[in-house]
Amino acid sequence: MSPIRENDILFAHKALNLAEGLTDGARRVGAAIIDHFNRRTGQCDPSIDRLAKLLNMHRTTVMRATEQLHAAGLIECVKHGSRTHRNAYLPVWDKFNSLVAEWNAKMKGGASQTDPQTDDFEVVEMPPFDTQNQTATVAPVRPLQSHGCDFDSRTDATQTNRINYVKELRGEDVCREREKKPDTDQLNSRSIGLLKGSKPTGSKQQSKVAISASYGQMAENAANRRLELDLRGLGWEAYSDALERLTPEITGEATAAEIRRRGDGLRLVCQRLCLPTVPGLGVLQ
Repeated sequence: MSPIRENDILFAHKALNLAEGLTDGARRVGAAIIDHFNRRTGQCDPSIDRLAKLLNMHRTTVMRATEQLHAAGLIECVKHGSRTHRNAYLPVWDKFNSLVAEWNAKMKGGASQTDPQTDDFEVVEMPPFDTQNQTATVAPVRPLQSHGCDFDSRTDATQTNRINYVKELRGEDVCREREKKPDTDQLNSRSIGLLKGSKPTGSKQQSKVAISASYGQMAENAANRRLELDLRGLGWEAYSDALERLTPEITGEATAAEIRRRGDGLRLVCQRLCLPTVPGLGVLQ
C-alpha cells in the first residue's frame, strides 16, 4: 500500500460521492470506514456491529456495503482472524485519487489529469470592468441542452391517485342534501306569539317565537319578547294564569298593540283577562 498523503482522506470522501454504481448505504459505510483510518499507524478495523450502530443500519446491510466497496476496488477487506472476527479495511488511495482526477479533468473541459494533488489548476482571469458604465463584460452563455427523451416507448396509463379531483355526487347524495335544508315556508307559517299551555321552568326560559328574516317578523318577535317579559314581571302565578287563558285572538291583538307602543300589549292582556296590574301601568288608550 502506498503511503498516505496530505489530501488522501479528503479526496476519498469526494470520490465516494462521485463514484458510479454505489448505493447510498455503500457511500455511508465507505465514509465511516475512511473516518476510522488511523493516519499514524495505518490501522482501520472497525467491527460490523460498530458500523451498524453508528450508521443506524442492519448488520446485513453493512456487510453488503463492504462487499460492494471491495468489488468496486475502493476498499480492500482483509480478514485477520481476531477473536471478534473483525475485518481490516485498506482504502485504495490511488483509486480515490484517480476518480477525483477524472472529475477535475471533466470540470476543466476534458483536459487530461493524472494526480489531483500535484497538477496545477488553470487560473481564470476575470473580465475587464468598465468604470464608466459600471458594468463588466460577460462571456456568452452556452445554449441550454436537455436530455434526450424516449417518446416512442411511452404508453397511456390509468392514473391511480388523483389530486384535487371533483367529487361526483350521486342521486341519493343530492336527495340527502335537500333534506338537510330547512323548510322556510313551514318556518314562516308558524304562529307568532305566546304558546298557550306552556309552563314556566325558570327565570331564563327561552322565548317561544319563530324567527324570520323580514322586518315585520323581526318587529313581531321583539314585541312578543317584551310582552312575555312584562307578563313575568306580574309574578309566576299571574304569568301561569295568563298562559292558560290566552287565546290566539288576544295574543294577536296584544302583539299589534305592543308594536304600536311599548307597554300597550301588557295593558291589553290585563284588561281582557282581568289580571292584577303593576303600579304606574295605566289604562290602554
